[in-house]
Amino acid sequence: MSESQLSLFDTPRAHHNDPVTSYKAAERAGHTARAHRQQIAEFLCRHNIFDAAHAMTTAEIAYAMGLERHVPARRMSEMMIREFAVDGVRYRVRTGRRRQCAACRNECMTYYLENQTV
Repeated sequence: MSESQLSLFDTPRAHHNDPVTSYKAAERAGHTARAHRQQIAEFLCRHNIFDAAHAMTTAEIAYAMGLERHVPARRMSEMMIREFAVDGVRYRVRTGRRRQCAACRNECMTYYLENQTV
């Protein structure tokens, strides 16, 4: 990808006619999204969520991490597209099976980490 192209993760969150405050807010949102992706990845690693049998729903992840439910839900699709590293090991999020969520009691998709360096 050339320097002039933007990836899904670098998409501007403010329009060219927006005031400076919108650009500042967009920059903070980008930093927050990156930090949340890293926190979620580290959490899944610490809890050995490496296969479909141990996969968790986004609500379960949020509850266990003390986050609002929408935070991991928004990050999962990004983490399925792009590899990321935890302690030098490359991972990508994969979907598991649908099951009843222990946190919200709805049927939800589950997620786990897949090692990409093997």
